[in-house]
This record gives sequence, C-alpha cells and structure tokens, in this order.
Amino acid sequence: MPRHSQYAEVDMANAVLAHQNGASIRQAAFQNNVPYTSLRSRLNGNQPPSTTTALESLQELSRE
Repeated sequence: MPRHSQYAEVDMANAVLAHQNGASIRQAAFQNNVPYTSLRSRLNGNQPPSTTTALESLQELSRE
C-alpha cells in the first residue's frame, strides 16, 4: 500500500532553497521533512498539479 506524505508547500520551497544553497537533495529533503523523490522531481522541473488550474474550467463568474 503506498504511503502519502503530508507536507506544506512552504517546506518544499525551503528544501529547494536549501539545495540551491549547497545542500544535497537528500539533506535538503530530510531537513525540511519532504520526500526525497518529490524534491528530486521538483528540482527536475516537474510541478505538482494545481488544484486551482484543474478546477478553473468549472468556475463561473457571478453577475453583480
């Protein structure tokens, strides 16, 4: 059964910043409590699906 980690986007951003400042991917992931594979994917350019973008087509503007 797959495990799903719960982490805040700010933790991922801090991990990316830590890596840019010289920490290894593994160190940055561990220090910021984010999954190593998720951080590695983010650094390789993969972005998580945005809920806002995914639901944008279902939103309707109201008339004032």
